[in-house]
Amino acid sequence: YDLGDGASLTILAPVDQYDALNNWSIVCRLDYGEPSFLFTGDAEKAVERDLLEAGADLDADLLKVGHHGSSTSPGKPFLEGVSPQYGLISCGRGNRYGHPNEETLDTLEEAGVEVYRTDISGSIVALSDGETITITTQQ
Repeated sequence: YDLGDGASLTILAPVDQYDALNNWSIVCRLDYGEPSFLFTGDAEKAVERDLLEAGADLDADLLKVGHHGSSTSPGKPFLEGVSPQYGLISCGRGNRYGHPNEETLDTLEEAGVEVYRTDISGSIVALSDGETITITTQQ
C-alpha cells in the first residue's frame, strides 16, 4: 500500500494455514524513505520460517518482537534475516507468562539488537523523518 510521502506498507503474512491462533497475526513491513520497520504481532517461529522460505524482504531497522518476547519468537534464523538495530517488546510488568523470555533476550543481545521494553520503559515511540529513527520512552 502506498501511504504517500515515500512511505509504503506491505502485508507479508499470514502465508499459510495455521492451527495456532497467534500465527494468524498480520505481519507487515513499513518502509519510509531509508528506514524500515517490521511488525510481527504474535506470530511465532512457524510463521518466521514460512516468511524466510517465501523469500520475503525482512531486512528492517526496527523489529516489533513477536509474541511479547516469548520463547516462541524470534528464532535466530529469522533475526538474522531481519538484522534489526532496534527491537521493541510490548509486555506488562510482572505478567503471569514471564514475558519476555530470558533466552529471547539473550538471542537479541547476541545479535546486537538494542532492546526497548514496555515493562521497563513504559510507552515507546519510534519516529522517523525518512532518514533516521528516533526512539523515546515515557513512563
